[in-house]
Amino acid sequence: MLMRKKETFHDIDGLLDSNGFDRLDVIIRKHRFIETDEPWLVCDLYINGKSLIKMIRKKEKRFVFARKRSLGYAGLPPENALLPENATFIDTDDRNLYLSPDGRVQTVVCDACGEADCNTIPVRITVTDSHVLWTEIGTPETKIGPFTFDRRQYEQVLDYKTAFYRSAYFYSNGIYVRKNKKMMQEMLEKALLAGQKGE
Repeated sequence: MLMRKKETFHDIDGLLDSNGFDRLDVIIRKHRFIETDEPWLVCDLYINGKSLIKMIRKKEKRFVFARKRSLGYAGLPPENALLPENATFIDTDDRNLYLSPDGRVQTVVCDACGEADCNTIPVRITVTDSHVLWTEIGTPETKIGPFTFDRRQYEQVLDYKTAFYRSAYFYSNGIYVRKNKKMMQEMLEKALLAGQKGE
């Protein structure tokens, strides 16, 4: 993926990028897991314009040979990452499919088998009326953060229909990823379909 030199989002969601909070973005893309035949849609997370996976990989490279740890990650599927279908990144109770034994949320899955228990980046999520706090991100060796998000911006980014529309916008404008007309069209179709279903 090609990352542009720090480009703002032009505030298409009606929310400003500043206000002293960190900014979450989601890009929905196709990923072919090594152990599956068909490509799946996954949600790549970006914090302040930087890929969560790349931030962790950069720290992990120092430990990969000693720990023999895989650097292969993929985002969670939209039906588990996005609202309203599943509240993985905002609801941290026992119903959360991607909750670790220590109460942290698993943000990604293994890019080979698609299982979060195999390879993940855990994060502790604390939700208040006004903000969402991410702490204890990764392992002790790969720790990043913490990050504090405006809850309104955070929930809007994770809205099912909005996430597909925003992904189409990213693909059409080359923000975070290369321009890709086919992916843009697919994301717009998903956004329209979600709108027709009233999601």
